[in-house]
Parts: sequence; structure tokens; C-alpha cells
Amino acid sequence: MKLRLLILVFFLGACGTNDTRLTLEANHIAAGTQVADLRLTATVQQARARTTVDAVQTDAALAATQSQFLEATLIALDMPAESVATFRAQMLVSQPTPQPTDSPQPNTTPSLIAAEGSDAQGGNTPTPTIPGITPLAPTQNIQVAVTTADPDALRLENPTTATGVDDNGCAVDSRTQFSTNAQEIYIIARAFNLPASGVMFEARWFREGQAIGPVYTYSPDQAVDSLCIWFFVDQTDFTFTPGNYSVVLTINGSNAFEPIPFQITTP
Repeated sequence: MKLRLLILVFFLGACGTNDTRLTLEANHIAAGTQVADLRLTATVQQARARTTVDAVQTDAALAATQSQFLEATLIALDMPAESVATFRAQMLVSQPTPQPTDSPQPNTTPSLIAAEGSDAQGGNTPTPTIPGITPLAPTQNIQVAVTTADPDALRLENPTTATGVDDNGCAVDSRTQFSTNAQEIYIIARAFNLPASGVMFEARWFREGQAIGPVYTYSPDQAVDSLCIWFFVDQTDFTFTPGNYSVVLTINGSNAFEPIPFQITTP
């Protein structure tokens, strides 16, 4: 009987030892998994912290650039440099330094402008008010001076070739192609501010760049605010053969326009 009890105790002890070892191994594996999870979490948090720091540094550099541009603008608006320095110091004191967060929201347009009509320096000393200027990158808009034509000066406008003129001497149509059977070809333009004397208009005709036909002229004998000036040629001036043509209008010998092109084609 004693021998049986000893054998039973031996087997029970062996089972207990195996259970303890298995429990320790399971706890060791679980602890290793938790350590790996903690390492992964720490790596992610470190990367997010670096991203936050980079964003804050970028904001700081942008704010410094815009602050310099704003100060230059205020000085250009005749604000004393001392007032600008005081204003900058007050703004630096009143605005806390941004702190990194897990979800950074970069502020790309720092507010560095006092409200219009407020005293930027403070106290009783009056200083120039700061207009509502939005700080931008220091780019310069170049203004190009444009010379406005004298509205009272003599001028020609809207030149065109046509098949005829109406009762007012203005074009009945506008075309750039004519038939070899055409009877007449007109060049018309509207003149403004015609003086009573001292002006001569001319019409010169060309075929393939070579002058052809007579040169017709016209000189007004009275002042007119607006008038259609016209010249025409027919087949007694030159034969309307197929080709490329042009006509040039001049005022006192100077071209009023570039050559006005047209074509004559076979019907």
C-alpha cells in the first residue's frame, strides 16, 4: 500500500511540474508579443512626432518671411521703424508658440496685422494706423504705361474691300475675293476728325507685290467729324486677272494700315 501511494505522489508531482512549465512558457510568449507591439507603437509615435516638428519648423520659417515682408510694407507706408519694432515685440508676446500635437494643423497664414484704425503701438502716443494688408510673397507687379491716342486727332478705321458703296459712301459689303468678271473693286475706310485742308489720301494697288494701275488721291476741302473715304478701280485701270492683290491707303504719304489683301479668281 505504501508503495502505491509513493508511485501516485510521484506521478502527481510530475504532472504539476509540466503544467507550471507550460504556464511559464505561455506567459513568456505573451510578454514577447506585448513588447513587439510596444516597439511598433513607439516607432509610429516617434514618426508622427517628427512630422509634427517638421510642420512647426516650416510654419515658423514661413511666418518669419511674411513678417519681414509686412515690416517692409509698413515702413514703405511711412510708419516709423521704432513703431514697427514695438509692434513686432507686442505681437511676439501676445501670440504663444505653437506646440506639437498628434494631428498637426499647419497654419500657413499667420495673423500679423492689427485691425484697421487700432493703435498698433499702444498707450497715448498716436501712430499711423495699419491698413488691412494681406501679407503675400514679395512679388512686384510691373505697371506698363499705355499711351492713349488723341481722340481729336485725324485717324482712319475699319478698312475693307467691297463691291460698291451706299449713298453715304460706305461699303455695301465686305469681301476679300472677287471674280475676274467684277466690274469694280472698292477700298473703303472711315475717317475721323478731318481738317478743312492739309490732308491728302492715296490708294495704291498691287498684284503679287508689284504696283499696278494709277494712284488715286483725295483731299477734303472742309472739316468733317466722320466720313467714309473710298477709292475704286475697274478693268480700265488694269485687267482683273486671277492672282493675289493688295491695296495700301496712305495719309500724306504715310501708310495708314498694313496692305489690305484680296484675291481675284476665275468664276
